[in-house]
Amino acid sequence: MLREFIDFIRFEKKYGWGVLLGDFLRLNKLYLKDYYLERVLKYAKQKNVKFTFFFSAKNIRSKKRLKLIRRIARQGHEIGSHAYNHLLFGKRTKKEVLEDFQKADAVFKDLGIAIKGFRPPFLSFNNNVIRAAKKFNYSYISAYCNKNQLSYAKKVGIKFLPVIQPYDWEGLFVQKKDIQQLIKIWRKAKGTLLLHPWIFSKHLNKLDGIIKPNQDYTCKSNLINNKLSISFDVF
Repeated sequence: MLREFIDFIRFEKKYGWGVLLGDFLRLNKLYLKDYYLERVLKYAKQKNVKFTFFFSAKNIRSKKRLKLIRRIARQGHEIGSHAYNHLLFGKRTKKEVLEDFQKADAVFKDLGIAIKGFRPPFLSFNNNVIRAAKKFNYSYISAYCNKNQLSYAKKVGIKFLPVIQPYDWEGLFVQKKDIQQLIKIWRKAKGTLLLHPWIFSKHLNKLDGIIKPNQDYTCKSNLINNKLSISFDVF
């Protein structure tokens, strides 16, 4: 927990104290994360669409959370890994990365959840993460990436699903755009849309201008055809 808090500060401070303090005030929403997640699931059911949900492995062992995750899987959505700990993996050693992957892998296997994709916390990763994803038989990583990372992932045999810029937190709280501006950007973009239930659940109806009913927007289903995929990060 201490390492996660330190990395949270490291990540946030580069955007200024206003963003950092604002997120501190919004942290209470994380305690209601299942409430916001339920709203996303209700929307998905109404539209008959499938999304990808990236879960932090250490937070899914509770009876309530496990029941929810299994219901998500039964409804046809994809479950992805958001690591075990919510850390800046781009600053972690090979040993630290492997240890985290091992912990997450053990949890998901113990619960009978098949994982194909990895979303690094804070979208932070390095080549150690790419190698670990290959070692644990992941099919893809979804994040921002540069040419060198993309080239190395291709060499290793890991597919990259780029995240559309900006994602919801970045657009709303860092760039100070309104939701209509973001929708306009996202409507023209290709890649993977990264959303957070606690941020975006009140804007779900705005997705009507981007998605079509009765479609599969999971990451795993769009690995080859490069169509739009929609994902939610759940701590």
